[in-house]
Amino acid sequence: MSSVTVLCPNARRCTVKVTPGTLLKQVLEEACLKEGFELDAFYLTNQKRRVDLALPFRLSGLPNNATLEMVQASGAGAGAVATIALQVPLRVRMERQFAVNESLWSMLQAFSEMFGENLTASQGELVPCCFYMNRQYSGEEELQHVTLSSIGIVSGRCLIRYQRLQLTDEQKAEIAWRLAEDAAKKEALLSHYAQKKTENEVRERLEATRLAQFEEEIRLERERKQAEQPQSSHSVPQSVAQPVTNPFVRDVLGSPPRNQSGWSFDAPMFSTAPESAGNDRLSNLNRLLHQVDTSLTTPSFQQSERITNILADQGRVPLSRLAVEAMEEDTTNAIPAASSVPPCDRQSVIFFREVEPDQVDSQLTEEFFEVGIDDLKSRQKELHEEVQMLTQRALVPKVYISRKNREAKLDAYRHTVIRIPIGQERLIQANFNSGEPVSRLYEWVRSVLSRNVPFSLHLVLNEPVEDTDAKNFVDMDLAPKSTVFLKLKDSKINIDTLISQRLLECTNEEANKLSADWLSVNTIFTPFVGVVVEGDRNGKRPASSVHATTSEFVPPPQKATPAPKWLKR
Repeated sequence: MSSVTVLCPNARRCTVKVTPGTLLKQVLEEACLKEGFELDAFYLTNQKRRVDLALPFRLSGLPNNATLEMVQASGAGAGAVATIALQVPLRVRMERQFAVNESLWSMLQAFSEMFGENLTASQGELVPCCFYMNRQYSGEEELQHVTLSSIGIVSGRCLIRYQRLQLTDEQKAEIAWRLAEDAAKKEALLSHYAQKKTENEVRERLEATRLAQFEEEIRLERERKQAEQPQSSHSVPQSVAQPVTNPFVRDVLGSPPRNQSGWSFDAPMFSTAPESAGNDRLSNLNRLLHQVDTSLTTPSFQQSERITNILADQGRVPLSRLAVEAMEEDTTNAIPAASSVPPCDRQSVIFFREVEPDQVDSQLTEEFFEVGIDDLKSRQKELHEEVQMLTQRALVPKVYISRKNREAKLDAYRHTVIRIPIGQERLIQANFNSGEPVSRLYEWVRSVLSRNVPFSLHLVLNEPVEDTDAKNFVDMDLAPKSTVFLKLKDSKINIDTLISQRLLECTNEEANKLSADWLSVNTIFTPFVGVVVEGDRNGKRPASSVHATTSEFVPPPQKATPAPKWLKR
């Protein structure tokens, strides 16, 4: 026979023998009776997970020799109420609330008034039976003995099925024997229940007394320290009472190394002025880390180029440069904010979009799906680039890569063209500087509308465009040219009637020429991926320039084809 171990609140372990059909409610009841605790005041948990007391041990998912823990319940206990739904054959299901300490017999008596039928009466050899969680409770004696709490119903909503069945003499004898065995077992446990309960009450009073004494000692100790604190504050010397204001000094060893191709430890050093020996090392280290973090987050062009230059120099760290760069770090200028970029001439125009002729889908030939040599070469190149991205990536953070790409986009995409569809046939176009804030796009849209109506701007797939001064056209992925959709809050308004008549009308070709002229200053954007070049990974120092002025480079002699072994003999 299997067993489970129940950890009781009195730090005792109670072993309860179980069978596959034993309810977990019976396990809790036996543990409470053995250790002198109230049954309705606790529930069982396994690995901090509350178990269902209505389940038998076979369906609970607990392993053999499992360990359960009794936890104090915060509910109403014996006064708890549960909603019972009774299902009678060929009748409508009825619901009613009952106290969990009521028996199944009294529950059937209460439902008899609702169904208009005496559910407790037997019809010949057919006796009333109740079914709950695949367990059957039959006969008047068992229904009067079993309560809702004893079968695991402590709260919530539960369904009980009712039916009249015929019981044989063997089944009646088995029910009577089972009830007698349960009564005898419970009586044996109750013989020691009063003694255990008294021991628990004495222990609880002793713990409460010790806890109150401990809290009183803590309170007296706190009052004593508070009384001594004013006296000690007057005896502190003036030099110690004043805060230490030791300035943080950065020493830069700017002397160049003797060997220009060598590597010397001439990096900037951080130290504190040796005024007093009582300075805290931890505070100095915190100030050093704060200064390093501030320098890394400074949005300056020179600061962002430092890591790239270091990694590009054969993968080595030239410490001789750090002294000069540390001196130039404080004099660098930050990237101008988006709001500081002056506006440009919008050159706002309105034109009819070009009507594309209907293209007849031509049937693709079989040669289109054949893989050729050019396709294989392009695919091989793509795979090579993917492997290079994964295996030769530099040790730089993603924030640095995104900042580098943002600066490169601002440098490449200086101008931006925005087009907004109006209705089904027309478009409006305007020019912007890529560094301008996105809020100026909203200002321009308000200027071309004849009335002040609420609206919003969206990209494809209904992605909203924020009306903010903190982001520019590059940050919102609008550069170098984008089509933005205007959405009015009031869908009943016709957008064609809101467009101002002051807009210059032109043809589609003229609008394309204006856009091309404005975007002509832009260059090609090359993203920064942070990949170390294969030639810089060998770790060798650059070759000396002593023989740079000599004659043409003579390649090394090629090795002859190795002779066969039989010829060497």
